[in-house]
Amino acid sequence: MKLMFDTNVLLDMLLRREPFYRAAKTIITDCAKGNHRGVILASNITDIFYIAQREGAKLHPLYLAMEELFELLLICEVKPADIMRAMDRKELDFEDCLLAVCAKRTGCDAIVTRNAQDFENAGIKVISPEEAGQCAINAETIKQ
Repeated sequence: MKLMFDTNVLLDMLLRREPFYRAAKTIITDCAKGNHRGVILASNITDIFYIAQREGAKLHPLYLAMEELFELLLICEVKPADIMRAMDRKELDFEDCLLAVCAKRTGCDAIVTRNAQDFENAGIKVISPEEAGQCAINAETIKQ
């Protein structure tokens, strides 16, 4: 599956936020193994740096961790048309709306988030990190 990651899932892994760390790490590891194709929205990278530093992450290790993530995940650019589509929808949370618009444009199968309620009108499948991990387990079983 091609999965667009919401910021919260990546922060859970990078900052080892409990009780969410294990599920976030598992699904990102599944991407590293090739069980899924992971995608991160370019505009969310600045949010990750800002929030991680605000929560106490040291800059040098954060850069190293992000570089490792960039080896595992595709970076999806935000195009002007994406911004206009998201603006036309007039959703309460513009950032989540933009993520959904970009996920659909790039052919993602689902958005991975802990906040499914934020994507109720996204028009794309929304799954938790635990559900995404289960998909990878099923895919591995089928391959055997």
